[in-house]
Amino acid sequence: MSKLYKFSIFVCFLILSATAVSAYEGGDWQIWHTYKLSYGIVDGVKAGLEQEFKMGDDFTEEYYHHSDLGFTWKAANWFELGLNYRLVYELKDGSWTEEKRPHCSGTIKWEWGGFKLSDRNRFELRMLEGEDDAWRYRNRIALEFPEDVMSVVTPYFADEVFVDLGADGANKNRFYSGLKFRVIDHLKADIYYLWQASKSDDVWIGLNALGMKLGIDF
Repeated sequence: MSKLYKFSIFVCFLILSATAVSAYEGGDWQIWHTYKLSYGIVDGVKAGLEQEFKMGDDFTEEYYHHSDLGFTWKAANWFELGLNYRLVYELKDGSWTEEKRPHCSGTIKWEWGGFKLSDRNRFELRMLEGEDDAWRYRNRIALEFPEDVMSVVTPYFADEVFVDLGADGANKNRFYSGLKFRVIDHLKADIYYLWQASKSDDVWIGLNALGMKLGIDF
């Protein structure tokens, strides 16, 4: 498969995603930035610490941040298992709320025609202040273009569905399109656009986010 053909596929995906997003009611513009440190403990096992911050109301107000500590085990070339604990703080109605969120995930990986694909399945126990504990399932499917499509950056797309394992069912969807690249040894970056649709009172509301991730990996 030629570089031109692979790049043409990437451009087509961008056009289709932009068309799909425009079909929904537009919402807030936000900035999301994430920082992660991961360190190999033994062969196949890594410890990771992640911090994420979100600025909403058209980039003017921080309303969310989380800290996430966990371990990943590469059980096979095609399968990875994760066990994490996340502490979330979110601004709601002018007050900061706390949520404890232990979660586990299993990720299946494979290749097709030089493209890298992954399917992450995550189960979260949401322990919110003043509310009953609740379980949530998240499924994220990602497609990463071959490294030779662009000499410096790697384009990718991903879609994630959120399902509350209770009365609400599926109530959130995120679509990502982004570029990954290595800044220097051990430092990786990811710049992306995200569109999110969330259901509230049977109405779907969209938001747009510009995101940046920096990861240090040893």
